[in-house]
Amino acid sequence: MASPKHAVNIRQYLVDTTGLSPVTVGFLTESPVIQYAVVEYPGPPDVKTHGAMPGVALDEGSVKVMMRHTTAQTALTNIMTVVDALDGLNATINSVVYTNIRLKNRPRLLERFPDGSLVYIAEFSVQSRR
Repeated sequence: MASPKHAVNIRQYLVDTTGLSPVTVGFLTESPVIQYAVVEYPGPPDVKTHGAMPGVALDEGSVKVMMRHTTAQTALTNIMTVVDALDGLNATINSVVYTNIRLKNRPRLLERFPDGSLVYIAEFSVQSRR
């Protein structure tokens, strides 16, 4: 089985459960100013389990969610909505069993644009059954 597309699945989960919109995969676009992006980047190598589920492979990955808004307070509030939805999540999304999604560090300001808008980011480690 191929590695799951974590960013696509997590984007779908966020749209379905929190109503966030618009949410892209891979990058923020130039417009609209208020938007989200789910970006996947490499994680550690796959883990082979032992004991109760011998031979089961767990896919390890990392995902960051970026949120752009016109005000810092709203951007922070919205990125915390993402954290509340994902941190500690165990769920099946698009037929992929996610065994553990964990926040890596507190959300932080990533970038400030000349128009006054800002981007906050939250990073998650993702583990799914392969």
